[in-house]
Amino acid sequence: MAQSLRPFPQFSSVLTPTGAAQGKTWYEALQVKATKRFSHGLDGTFTYTRSKELQLGAEDYTGLGLINDVFNRNDNKQLSASSRPNWMALAFNYSLPKWGPNHVLQYVVKDWMLGAVLQYGSGLPIPTPANISNNNTSTLLRGTWATRVPGQPLFLKDLNCHCFDPSTTIVLNPAAWTDTPNGQFSPSAAYYDDFRYQRRPSELASFGRTFHIKERATFQIRAEFNNIFNRTLFLNTTAGTYVNPSTTRNAAILRAPDGRYTSGFGTINTTGVVSGERQGTLVGRIQF
Repeated sequence: MAQSLRPFPQFSSVLTPTGAAQGKTWYEALQVKATKRFSHGLDGTFTYTRSKELQLGAEDYTGLGLINDVFNRNDNKQLSASSRPNWMALAFNYSLPKWGPNHVLQYVVKDWMLGAVLQYGSGLPIPTPANISNNNTSTLLRGTWATRVPGQPLFLKDLNCHCFDPSTTIVLNPAAWTDTPNGQFSPSAAYYDDFRYQRRPSELASFGRTFHIKERATFQIRAEFNNIFNRTLFLNTTAGTYVNPSTTRNAAILRAPDGRYTSGFGTINTTGVVSGERQGTLVGRIQF
């Protein structure tokens, strides 16, 4: 019976479509841009985007098409995995002009430069946790998602509040999800607008000065900083990805000897090779 219910009953194994042109995406946005042209040593650009991204069977950055109910394909139109409804960017450069009538003071003050590229926006959506116990995996050769429990908060801690130790705190609420009954596809969406990872701004800044050696020769020294405000951003340096809360519902709650969580739903494993602290580079450049 299960074999006859599969989309292609003549095949007994999982079929992986490659390059099937069946995905759809939607993007709507309000985009605002302001430009400050160079004057008095200052130039800059500010942009803000308010957007909404949806997808239906389109492959996202997770590598999945995220079709849940294969028998009602159009019901799977949902929020995109790349959704960031708010995004703001500010880039500017400022060069100090000559200041005052004193030539010594002018030389000390002029040609110092300050620049920055600052980006702020919404966190990416957290994928809906997978179902733990459901016979769809064996009968229809595909699993389904857990069912969201109405009235239950999704978070135990606000991921953006900076008010807890991420190494020793469970941040996601396991009671917010329950198993979908056997033989049913989950009514949950793949992503929810109110279930998102931590906001992670990108803040780059530089500070330096240009020295005029001759008419056609200059020497510039500049200090460049990444994560200039030294925000707590856990980054797995081996995988090159951020360290996020676990969404594996049946994973055991485990701790390292120093008390940090290493496994469990809603925990953040910071025991691996992590980075993300402020970093600086000193650059020297001769132009002639």
